[in-house]
Amino acid sequence: MHHPTHDPIRAAQIRVRFACIDRTQPDPADVTYLKSHGALTDELAEMISFVP
Repeated sequence: MHHPTHDPIRAAQIRVRFACIDRTQPDPADVTYLKSHGALTDELAEMISFVP
């Protein structure tokens, strides 16, 4: 069960993470948003790089 979060950066990180786990490309808007806030972690960037 996901708990809603009121932190938009954390929420975007979670959406990107779950997209990668599902092997789907995350929403580019989320990726851009995280990059613009310096919140795209190395771990997330690596996960994205492995998505076909």
